[in-house]
Amino acid sequence: MIYFASELVDAAKGAMMEVPANPENWFKERDAFPHFYIFCSIQIDKAVRCWNEHITNAKIIARIPKDTILKVSQYDLRELGASV
Repeated sequence: MIYFASELVDAAKGAMMEVPANPENWFKERDAFPHFYIFCSIQIDKAVRCWNEHITNAKIIARIPKDTILKVSQYDLRELGASV
């Protein structure tokens, strides 16, 4: 289980996501860092079924266009292959 946003920074950066200077404030940075916000929303406090699940999810989320990222649902993410 991932408890802190700082544990997701490497996966997010590896997927070319922009990350706030203080990742622990991810919930306050929704508009400035929408991809990281969605990524943290689905990963933090979620049981991890596979060691690289967060890396795969980061890559999937990073590919979503910025103008639609805040409009995706969990269903949409599942359809794209994310583990939600």
